[in-house]
Amino acid sequence: MSNSFLLEPTDVKKISETEPGDSFFQTLFWAALKSDFGWKPLYFLLDGKSLIVLVRKIGKSFSIAYIPFAPHENYQDRLEEISLSLKNYLPGSTLFIRYDLPWKNGNAPSSIFKKGKRYNLLQQL
Repeated sequence: MSNSFLLEPTDVKKISETEPGDSFFQTLFWAALKSDFGWKPLYFLLDGKSLIVLVRKIGKSFSIAYIPFAPHENYQDRLEEISLSLKNYLPGSTLFIRYDLPWKNGNAPSSIFKKGKRYNLLQQL
């Protein structure tokens, strides 16, 4: 399987040069905050845009990886390929990668939670 995207590990300096991203949850601030709670941030560039992956040890033997609000919607049909590429950089004990994908309601990201929007959406279901 050949990738038509470029995923490369990077350092904090490169990430800070590419910020701000599409999401608060993909910022250095969020990575630093999560590191205070046991998550280890790993920094990547996905086609030149920052991608922060958070890794946490679970118990003595396992780890999990978490990617909050990323990657951009242009890559959401490529999650399996991205996961296979990331696997080379994650601890060998990683059980899974969890993606919380960014989404939009109209033109504003996550606008469903603004006053009045949630009720309207639930009625449509």
